[in-house]
Parts: sequence; structure tokens; C-alpha cells
Amino acid sequence: MPMILPENIWKFVKRWEGGDAITNNPDDTGGLTKFGISQANNPDVNIRELTESKAKSLYLERYWRTAKCNEVPKFMQLIQFNCAVNCGPSTARKILQKSVGAKADGRIGPNTKNRIMHFGNNPRVFVGKYLTFQVLYYFNIVQRRKSQHVWLKGWVRRTLDAMWITAVTYGQRKL
Repeated sequence: MPMILPENIWKFVKRWEGGDAITNNPDDTGGLTKFGISQANNPDVNIRELTESKAKSLYLERYWRTAKCNEVPKFMQLIQFNCAVNCGPSTARKILQKSVGAKADGRIGPNTKNRIMHFGNNPRVFVGKYLTFQVLYYFNIVQRRKSQHVWLKGWVRRTLDAMWITAVTYGQRKL
């Protein structure tokens, strides 16, 4: 069975990325963007002609698989994918590793996977740790490039939304 991007995760990204609206804000380092797929990060894509189906395919190949979203427990997938889309897959893998106490080298190997499994019974602790590292990443961007401050509130709100959905959906312990 071929892998597909989970519909709930696609709906989350599509909502936060503005759907099929085309944007080209001069303050946005991504440049021309549609469905959240930016020209700067995807120079081989004709953004203006991008269809929803092709956008989903690009997200699956370039973000979902590359950030190893399919290799983490279901409760971590939205958080990991959202970070991959906003920060890049490599950064998302490193934030995941920091969150579980593994060496942040960007390679999801046996040590990282073992540490990930440790959080299976306590998703809220994982959510809190991941939130901290992801938001710090955003603050570091703004510290390096002051012009990016305009995006900070939205980045944090989006991250909190993903965290909230995860905490509410998976944070209930069943005895």
C-alpha cells in the first residue's frame, strides 16, 4: 500500500498555509508560495501552476518522509511534520532528537528510536519539550535576522496549535 499524507495533517497544513492562495511577500524568505510550498525551497516547482494534488505529493516526499514522520509514533507525527514544514526536515529531525534526549545529529537511528519509544506513555512531556526547542529555534532566527520578527507570532501560534491538538488528542492516559 503506497504511503499517503494523513488527511488530518494535510488539513492542518493547508489551513495554516492559506490553501491555494499565491503569496509573494518581499519579507518572506520563501518568496513565491502556494499551499505553503515556496519557490526558494523548491526551485524545480512551478508554484503558480501547483495543484493541491501535487502539493500533497511534494509534502509527502520532501517533508513527511525526509523528516521521518512515518517512523515516529502517531502522536508525534503532526508535531514533527509541522516543524519540518516550518523549519526544514533536517531541523525537525534535530529538534526531535533534542526533545527525546538523543544526540542532535539529524540521523534517526536506533538510539533516537529507543528514546522516542520512552515517551509513548507520556505524550504531554514530549509535547512540552518539543515546543520549547521549536520556539527557541524561531527566536534564534529572529535574533539573527531582525526582519523575520514579523513572522514570529504566527510561527509560535501555529506551533502551539499543533501542540494543543496533540496534547488533547493523545495526552489522555487510558487505564
